[in-house]
Amino acid sequence: MSDWEQGPATTSVMPQVAGGAPPSTPGRGGSHSAAPGGAPLWVLIALVLAAILVTGTAVYLVAGGANAKLSDEIASLQAANTALESRVNELDAQLKSAEASAAAAAAAAAAATTPATTGASTTTKTEKQFTFITKVTWSSSKGYQLSADYAQMLTGSAAAAAATAHGDESPPPNDYYIVNDNKKLRVFPLSKTAKITVLGWAGADSTAPKTITVGQFMDVMPGGTNPQDPWRSSPYYITITGGTVTKVEQIYLP
Repeated sequence: MSDWEQGPATTSVMPQVAGGAPPSTPGRGGSHSAAPGGAPLWVLIALVLAAILVTGTAVYLVAGGANAKLSDEIASLQAANTALESRVNELDAQLKSAEASAAAAAAAAAAATTPATTGASTTTKTEKQFTFITKVTWSSSKGYQLSADYAQMLTGSAAAAAATAHGDESPPPNDYYIVNDNKKLRVFPLSKTAKITVLGWAGADSTAPKTITVGQFMDVMPGGTNPQDPWRSSPYYITITGGTVTKVEQIYLP
């Protein structure tokens, strides 16, 4: 029998390598996995979570700073917009004032240059003026005379612009506005045959026109024997032909 053969009661034993360490045997509670380099896995997980937390905090802080800067820029733009709107309103008021002045000047110039429409002479001028009559008088040497305070009655956009320029309600009530910045008085002869039309005479409706004589008109106007409203304070259109007033028309104002 060779050296490796044994009888029934013998057991073969593997030879141990010299200097070798016995294999490790897990403890009862199991084993902890180790990461490369010998560090436990939970340590690496904790480091990753800490890195994520630090990164998220940094992103939040950066975003918060950006939001604060953006809010400051929005507030600055809103303030600039408010200032711009105020300037636009100011310029708009100045523009309307300039338009009102130009409209009044144009109306006055047009009225002053109205060509003659009646009479045989081409040198005779006829004007129709919006005015307030401040006095009507009579004397044996001068006859009837009328003192007039010219004004302008504007409507539409010109009325709104003029009202704004004068600090009044705009658009004005009833869509008209009277401008009377020049208080210069003009005295004209009043023809004794002039056609005088007034409203509300002798208790009639305030919109009903009535033709009266020059003498009756003078009596109810300043300078007459019995000045009465509404005639003494009402605006009128006067027609001037060759320097003499030949027609007077009371204007109805709502």
